[in-house]
Amino acid sequence: MEDLTKQQVILLTVLLSFVTSIGTGIITVSLLDEAPETVTQTINRVVEKTIENVLPTQTTIKETETQTKVIVEKDDVVSNAISKTSKSLVRVYTVLGEDRAFFSMGVIVRGDGLIAISSVGFVPTYKYLAVTDSKEEINLKASDESSVSEIAFLIADTKEGEEPKKFTVAEVGASNDVKLAQSIINIGGDKNTSIQVGRVSSIPKLKDEDGKEYISSIETDIGSSTLGSVIIDFSGAIIGFNSIIGDAKLNKSFAIAENLIPVKKTVPEAPPTNNNP
Repeated sequence: MEDLTKQQVILLTVLLSFVTSIGTGIITVSLLDEAPETVTQTINRVVEKTIENVLPTQTTIKETETQTKVIVEKDDVVSNAISKTSKSLVRVYTVLGEDRAFFSMGVIVRGDGLIAISSVGFVPTYKYLAVTDSKEEINLKASDESSVSEIAFLIADTKEGEEPKKFTVAEVGASNDVKLAQSIINIGGDKNTSIQVGRVSSIPKLKDEDGKEYISSIETDIGSSTLGSVIIDFSGAIIGFNSIIGDAKLNKSFAIAENLIPVKKTVPEAPPTNNNP
């Protein structure tokens, strides 16, 4: 040993460790083969328990990553829906001389600038002004369109020779597509836009004169005190409209979106002409 160099000593040590490991492995296998069944079962249980303690940590990490991804995706969906609908919403003001007062939020329902608002307190002879999401101001005048519910209509007052403005028409959803517990977004605010996310809590139904059921309103778990505020689904389609004034804590009922569409006027048929002499 004294004649060996330092490198030779290290190599010899490694060789002895390797031989010892092989010997230990051979002895362990031999003992396990000869050991009683209860001993091997105990060893197997210890190994299985060790694996179970390691795997949940990896699973928890994957679940956390999945939950984070879902939250981010939901935020994106809500943000995109609000951005889409906001282009079709305006704030309508009553103009009295140099002063203006907030009247109602409005929904652009036609390409020529037809705007649906709440009819509560509406006076057709008043002057009205709309402010768009991009802060553009548009003079309005009363329209002769009519609705089946508490909705009035204003239209852009385009002067002669003035180039017509381009309007983004809102997507109006069908009330029959609304589901209980469906996620919704409320867009309101008389000065600044306020957002609430909630769910549909009830869908009351009534019967018409023919006994056919129809949805009368949409009840939610969120309220709004902004006249004309809307509720939309996650695709950005408007499914409800706040047509009444009330406390936000109590006013959680919204008119169905179909009421925002003007009723088509029926033209009476001309009486038949009698060609007989």
